[in-house]
Amino acid sequence: MAILFLVGLTIFAALSFGVFKSGRDGGSKENERNLMIASQVIQFGIEAGKRVEKLQADGVALSRINFDPAAAEDDETALFSPAGGGMIYEEPMGTGRYMAAWKVLDVSDARDGFLVSGLGSDAAVRGREVVMYFEGLEPAICSQMRKGWGLDPEIPVQEVKLDFDHRAAIRAGANATTFYATPGRAFSCFRNGRKGPYIYYQALAIQ
Repeated sequence: MAILFLVGLTIFAALSFGVFKSGRDGGSKENERNLMIASQVIQFGIEAGKRVEKLQADGVALSRINFDPAAAEDDETALFSPAGGGMIYEEPMGTGRYMAAWKVLDVSDARDGFLVSGLGSDAAVRGREVVMYFEGLEPAICSQMRKGWGLDPEIPVQEVKLDFDHRAAIRAGANATTFYATPGRAFSCFRNGRKGPYIYYQALAIQ
């Protein structure tokens, strides 16, 4: 886990440089706005992953971590609690007309959950990831992120839409419980279905 988020921070630094450079080169205020938003979104996700790692190091089982932003201040199992992970919740930026909020797909159930293709074991139950995500990212910001990562700015589409109401874990693949549009990436963005919203996600724990 420590290696994962060290790599994540390195990629974040590269992203900031890449997007900042493209913004400066173009002299566009919109590009600089996109840089600010991309930085906020990515940094928040990476920081959440580090705090989850800390909770686990403190002896809190992954299945017991409380991801409720309104958790009690004395809840030692909560990510967003001074007594637990100590994380301060922030609404995601760059969501256009959507009233977006960060959501977490956890592993509190014995079998339900989601996977990120190409990370961890990809097995149906033991390979479930803890994933934080939000819907409604502006496509221009997703494209700018991809440029900063050195990728094609064209946003990938997940043809089989993620179904967040259906949590029965299936082995990683082109199915409704796998983030498969951007395989092998601990954090990224894509379109959920041909006409669906744009999603940004961060894997907080990989199994």
